[in-house]
Amino acid sequence: MAPCYSLLIEEKTVGRRTVVFLLIVAVLVLGSIAGYSLLPKKYKLSEYMTQTFVFWNDGEDFVFVTVNTNGRASNVIQEKLETGKY
Repeated sequence: MAPCYSLLIEEKTVGRRTVVFLLIVAVLVLGSIAGYSLLPKKYKLSEYMTQTFVFWNDGEDFVFVTVNTNGRASNVIQEKLETGKY
């Protein structure tokens, strides 16, 4: 019985120049990511009061204050992009 399908398998070898090029690209990408993550950061913190509840009865007084806190970390590149004129 003859096979219904015949598959041609070609072996392709990756050249040395291709391997070196891919390694250089990988090192550049990883170096860029590491450099960006290691940049010094500035931290900003803000606090604001959103609500206050006060109630009392004959013997007790209650004051409830809701305070929201926001924080942000940015580096030099992010600050330059924020102040860019485009």
